Amino acid sequence: MKKEEHWQIIQDLWQEQKLSLGQELEKNAQENGAKTALFYKEQKISYRELNAGANRYAHCFSQLGFKSGDVVVLFMK
Repeated sequence: MKKEEHWQIIQDLWQEQKLSLGQELEKNAQENGAKTALFYKEQKISYRELNAGANRYAHCFSQLGFKSGDVVVLFMK
């Protein structure tokens, strides 16, 4: 990737986003399901696995009474 392309990506991040992080994750899980989304040392997590985990947390918080627009912070190991 050229230097100009990197700067364009950074500049694009300053623009208002049309999709939420959750919607972006859903989209990426559909388009890149088995590809690696995260890796740390020997562990790799695919987009599909990451999305499934996020959905489990979302479902749990929904069952606890949280709703769209509420802010939740997770401290995870």
